[in-house]
Amino acid sequence: MKRICSDCNKVFEISAEEEMFYRSKNLDLPKRCKACRNKRSGKNSVTIVSKNPKCIFWGFLFILLSAVLYFIGDYLSFQTWTKILSCSGCMLLSLICFLVYKRKRIIDYSFNDNYNYSFYDAQSLYTHFKKHGKETNCTTAQQYLEKANNIITNKNAAHHKTKDNDTVYFIKKTGDFVVLSNAKYIRSYYKTTYNYYLKQ
Repeated sequence: MKRICSDCNKVFEISAEEEMFYRSKNLDLPKRCKACRNKRSGKNSVTIVSKNPKCIFWGFLFILLSAVLYFIGDYLSFQTWTKILSCSGCMLLSLICFLVYKRKRIIDYSFNDNYNYSFYDAQSLYTHFKKHGKETNCTTAQQYLEKANNIITNKNAAHHKTKDNDTVYFIKKTGDFVVLSNAKYIRSYYKTTYNYYLKQ
């Protein structure tokens, strides 16, 4: 089924599986293409909060240094303004260290829409790449997504439906294993054994 996106006015297609999914959930069919839907919902980006323990160490070190300068300033013949300036400088550096302890950064995964098969959203792609990227020899999330697509489209890949109606793909030679949902979203990609594949 072809529709015109209400945002970008491009023609997009809703597959029979997608239509069945929306009907089964009693949902209206999408008025926007997948890229525009993801853009509006924030599905293409992931906000990561990283922590740097070194900042805590330096923060307390500057507090300690400030206290030391305050108490030994007289012995070092510091003038009053020099002592105040030194202590204030250390406290300011300490505050900066505590403020940058947590750092937020936004990762753009809009390339998720450029492949035939994608993860449901950027968060799902990020989570599975962080968990399985190393074992699948992928250095970037895009490489991880590309390799999963290659396995799904590989004519030599063994595949079958699971009891949950997902489709699993397996390359026996390399142990690559991909789970594709009934709605055509990639659930995960990792390495496993042939026996594990057969049990799915």
